Amino acid sequence: MHFTVLDYTLQAAGFVGHGVLLWVLFARRLVRRFPQFAAFVFFQLARTLILVPIMLTHSYWPYFYVYEVLNIADVGFSFAVIYGIGGSVFRPLGVWAPDVRRKVVLFISTGLVVAAVLTLQTHPPDDLLIDKIVDRGEFFVSVLMIELFAMIWILSSSAGLAWRHHVRCIADAFAVYAAVFVAIQWLHSADGSESPVYIWITRFRILIYFLMLLYWIVTLAIPEPVRRAIPPGQRSAIFSLRGQLAQRLAQIRTRKT
Repeated sequence: MHFTVLDYTLQAAGFVGHGVLLWVLFARRLVRRFPQFAAFVFFQLARTLILVPIMLTHSYWPYFYVYEVLNIADVGFSFAVIYGIGGSVFRPLGVWAPDVRRKVVLFISTGLVVAAVLTLQTHPPDDLLIDKIVDRGEFFVSVLMIELFAMIWILSSSAGLAWRHHVRCIADAFAVYAAVFVAIQWLHSADGSESPVYIWITRFRILIYFLMLLYWIVTLAIPEPVRRAIPPGQRSAIFSLRGQLAQRLAQIRTRKT
């Protein structure tokens, strides 16, 4: 298997970009706030350190199998990031609202079916069965990621839940990249892996990922806008309402017992 100078350059650029991003997370003390995202970034650094020595051997099958195993791990880290984003939005105080949780379960169940149907409509032109399975698997995962982000945006809007600025920045970039990846995989299914159009759009996907890295580095390096303080009158009304609700719940529990 022959790798070009461009391949090694892209690996080096990705390593530097992820390294800078991880430094920003530590420097801005965001690792504790976003542990899943920090783990995702650290994994990307480790992934490069694993793949580059194999690339230097120019061996196709070892590289292919290791690359796909790392892809599976990458999917796991990506879903962990989505879970962290959902948790930040839906349980800012550490507790999930029961009505939101039911909607999340329903949305995910529907999303799995829709993603499966769309995946079955794709027909990767690869010769090897394993390549077809991998392509369909990546397409399924990307569609599901888009659906999960859409779920978070829709349910948070309907429930009136606010997004923190940094959470929104992480989610937006992930969603854009997932959408680009789905479009490329769909083109791959329709146009073939050897098409010059597909090759150039694949390079466009890499460019989008580097722009995503740059976006994360810049937005996470900037402090979040200071939220406006709640006026004392509104704060008193909130505490009063909370006390009334707690008292009412205690009365309901007493009646049930």
